[in-house]
Amino acid sequence: MRLQNTTIKAKGSDVLKCGKRKIKLNTTLLNITNNVVKKNLIKFYVRKKCLRKEKSQGIASLRKKRRSLKRTHGRSRGIGKREGTKNARLGRKITWIRKLKNQRYFARKYLYRKKISHKKLKIVLNKIKGNYFSSTKSIIQYLKSYYK
Repeated sequence: MRLQNTTIKAKGSDVLKCGKRKIKLNTTLLNITNNVVKKNLIKFYVRKKCLRKEKSQGIASLRKKRRSLKRTHGRSRGIGKREGTKNARLGRKITWIRKLKNQRYFARKYLYRKKISHKKLKIVLNKIKGNYFSSTKSIIQYLKSYYK
């Protein structure tokens, strides 16, 4: 019977497309009278649930997911946890583009609210492009001082 079990496992690994170690037999349900083991017989045993493939154990990632979720909320992001430089963590170009887009959005919002004219918007957008403003607050200060 031992020899037959190994041959069943070998054929079963071909049918179920896994290793021989992953094949589990239910010996109480197996009724093998003849010595010949064919693939059709193996498929029959799979349907009858005498022969099954053991699931491979994966790596649990619950703790990792929780930790990454907390990081999105700002935990474990302090100075002590940082290894790269400011530029390495977030590139200068990306920060520059974000700042630019934010300022342009703010200037257009002022136009839609009819706080500035289209001409003034063009001037402000050119100044934004030239890195004249450090923040949206400085845009407000500029507009208050130059265009009252």
